[in-house]
Amino acid sequence: MLLSNEISGKAVVLTTGGFSCDHSKEDSLLQEFAPEKADFPTTNGPWATGRGVKMARAMGAALVGMHNVQIHPTAFVDPKDPAAATKFLAAEALRGKGAILVYIFGLSKN
Repeated sequence: MLLSNEISGKAVVLTTGGFSCDHSKEDSLLQEFAPEKADFPTTNGPWATGRGVKMARAMGAALVGMHNVQIHPTAFVDPKDPAAATKFLAAEALRGKGAILVYIFGLSKN
């Protein structure tokens, strides 16, 4: 049984998990709002396709700030699959356990 409630408000913030894996041919949000970042790998999972954004847009929602696509420079590359489209977001996971990240020139600035 479906239940519904009506809630009135001045604005709605819809958080749907992003669209960094939206490589659809017809209506890619990534191509529309950040085409210069479309070839970068993502640290999101395959579920980040923008379906929620597309649904809201189809119902008349205004989209704001869609060009603000964040790139994480601390994603780990799997040596067994360096060309993988999805990378492991190392910084938060490793530093949360006490790791210190270093790069070719010394310690990470983070």
